[in-house]
Amino acid sequence: MPRIYLLIILLLSSSSLSALESYLDMEGFVYSGPVPYSEFTGEWSSGFQEKSSALGYTWLEAGVHNQQWGLSIVQQQYAQMQFSGDMAEFHYLTQNRLPLEAGRRYEMEYQINAYTTEGVRLFRRLQPHQNISLQLGAHFMKGSDFQSGRIRGSVTALSDRDYDYDNLQIDYRYSEDRIFNSVINSMRGEGLALDLAAHWEINRNNQLSLQIRNLAGYIKWKKSPYSSGTLSSDDKSYDENRYVTINQTLNGSTQTEAYRQPLSLLWQAEFEHHYSSRNRLHAQIVGSEVQNFYRIGISHRIFGKQSLKFLYTLNTRAFGFAYENDEFKLQLQLDSLKPNESYTLGLLIQTGIKF
Repeated sequence: MPRIYLLIILLLSSSSLSALESYLDMEGFVYSGPVPYSEFTGEWSSGFQEKSSALGYTWLEAGVHNQQWGLSIVQQQYAQMQFSGDMAEFHYLTQNRLPLEAGRRYEMEYQINAYTTEGVRLFRRLQPHQNISLQLGAHFMKGSDFQSGRIRGSVTALSDRDYDYDNLQIDYRYSEDRIFNSVINSMRGEGLALDLAAHWEINRNNQLSLQIRNLAGYIKWKKSPYSSGTLSSDDKSYDENRYVTINQTLNGSTQTEAYRQPLSLLWQAEFEHHYSSRNRLHAQIVGSEVQNFYRIGISHRIFGKQSLKFLYTLNTRAFGFAYENDEFKLQLQLDSLKPNESYTLGLLIQTGIKF
């Protein structure tokens, strides 16, 4: 890693340092799918809906750049989950001690990819054509926390209050085992990811932009705990209402091995149409491996270079507001005026200072 820092310093010193600008980019977003985000890591006690994915990330980046080169420090947290409709329903019912459908086989499928990293990002700005601008970046990172794996099989309801696992298989790598509640100390990994941003002024009134993060990204973990086998439901206990609780155990093995974890791709594409001197229409897609978000919106220039934007996400019914000028941008997204009842919650703050 010290050689990478030396290379970065040499590249920056070889370019013109005129018009140097510092910047800060803070992003946070969560889509909690089946239940409001305030319930997702808790008891799932209210607001259940039949959704099969969840996504959350934070991105904190602070750095400097000139017209050609840029250098920043980046911290990110990311988690994505996919689960079958049966698994979401089963988890909701059992968490709230609600009646199961006796005799039903619940098909269980669950996948997770999550990680926490910090590192440095180097990027280069290019303009291959007068109407096209590009930004190419490389992100060198160290990982400190991760989960990656899947559970699949089925659960059979013996009665409305009791059930058995039926060949419930697990294949799971982790730094903290949230299934069997064990913690592994001093987990470290090293990784790399590429990123791309592009902007095309199609004509005077139309623009298209694209941003991609974690392109071909990975983290190599030298000593990754790995559990595989089947989950047992033999150890049961019952509450005063005769509702079962299973103290699950693993019939299989746990070992340590090297693991290359793929990073999850995030991307955003936006089309912008200027239909008057002060007003613009927007169409936007924000994409991930588990859920895409389709947005339409309108923006209005108040005065000077200050503008307000309103966005509506078609498939999640979330709305967003943004204020923007040359040096500052603030954007908020949610789908309920009561944030703790929202399934979608996002905050973005970007600022830049020239010196």
